[in-house]
Amino acid sequence: MEGNDSRLKKDDFKMKNEIVEKLNKHLDRNLNSESDVLYIMVQARKLLEQIEHGSAKFPVLVFYANWVVHSCLDKKHPGRKAMLDHINMAAFVVSHLDTRDASFHVPAQISKAISFYPLRKNMDSFFREAAISMGIFSNKTWRKFITLLVGIIIDIPLRDVAREFPHMEEFSYIHRQNSQNYRNDSKAIACWKLVSKGGLISEGPVYLK
Repeated sequence: MEGNDSRLKKDDFKMKNEIVEKLNKHLDRNLNSESDVLYIMVQARKLLEQIEHGSAKFPVLVFYANWVVHSCLDKKHPGRKAMLDHINMAAFVVSHLDTRDASFHVPAQISKAISFYPLRKNMDSFFREAAISMGIFSNKTWRKFITLLVGIIIDIPLRDVAREFPHMEEFSYIHRQNSQNYRNDSKAIACWKLVSKGGLISEGPVYLK
């Protein structure tokens, strides 16, 4: 039994090193396409599965790594609740405030929900711990990474199937051209769409700061 345990540990160590080597090799190249970002997230997800308490330590990274490989995200995932709490509050505002007040408060809540700072913070800590190349965090490369990431998760909705949130029904990113109000906003990399309980729909632009 001890021999088997030792062999398993060696295999796990070898697998971790192989994944880190693949990630570093991939990150040495420029990010040119959504497939580059998808590869990074899938390999990071594999590596997280090899790390003890990886999901608990890096919940936001796990959440996005799950989001990119699903056609719909309606189950509980690490990091999902924090984002949907803000979206649910935005849905509450839509349902309970008049149009003028809602137009002020909703974007503020959505901005908190879709901020990519928690993802960057999680990835930074994870990459440092795993000895992965940090070049992705330069401002220019990070902006490219997020733009491509949003392109992957566009039209992949977050749904409240489990009825955890009383005010929101569904949230998704959509192509700017499919927005009713922001299709001509050339500064937006995409738009968000919020469906509240009762069917009320709100939209807004997604900017990279």
